[in-house]
Amino acid sequence: MPAFLKIYTDSAHTNEIGHTSLVAALMSNGSTLAAGASQIPVVNGALFPSSGYLDIDSGANLETITYTGVSGNNLVLTKPTAINHADGIAVVNWFYQLAIGDQTNGILNDGSNFAPDNANTGTWYLYNAGDQTANNIILTTTANVPGTYNGYTDTLISLTSASTGFSTSITPTNMAAGATPVQFWITALVPVGQTIANSANPQVCVITISTNSI
Repeated sequence: MPAFLKIYTDSAHTNEIGHTSLVAALMSNGSTLAAGASQIPVVNGALFPSSGYLDIDSGANLETITYTGVSGNNLVLTKPTAINHADGIAVVNWFYQLAIGDQTNGILNDGSNFAPDNANTGTWYLYNAGDQTANNIILTTTANVPGTYNGYTDTLISLTSASTGFSTSITPTNMAAGATPVQFWITALVPVGQTIANSANPQVCVITISTNSI
């Protein structure tokens, strides 16, 4: 299995962030797909991004895996499937959506929050749940949430602390499989002159994760 970077709320990596669906489709194999498959056939491969995370099946048969390409109506997996899957089961491409600040009243907005504010900053942990080292890691934030409303403002990420070292992306050092999780922080800013149309909406951030396995 390659490196598999996941995001947790705790340093013990026991509480993974929930998966937010982007694309859901059905497997289209004509019969049971045997364990060891390197591709997942779906009814419409054109719906899927070129790479990402997948939840395949559900319940006791759920597999969470990454894929690296789309070939016609086939999703090319980074590792073979571990169990059999019946025809027509759900195949869901998902992403990590992180909640920033007060999810009921919205983030602080006095028109001048152009620096990190503890009330608008959250912390999470990155963990390599695979069995190979992850190298060339890049975590990038975006306020654009696929399929839903946009985040209000600029979301930035830091490896340093809740108040310093923020940028649009971070590059953690190589992470061995099972190594101590890396803590990171995300802040939502309200630069001078920037307004929010509906301040009751919560602020959210999507994390894009890229890495290689060695």
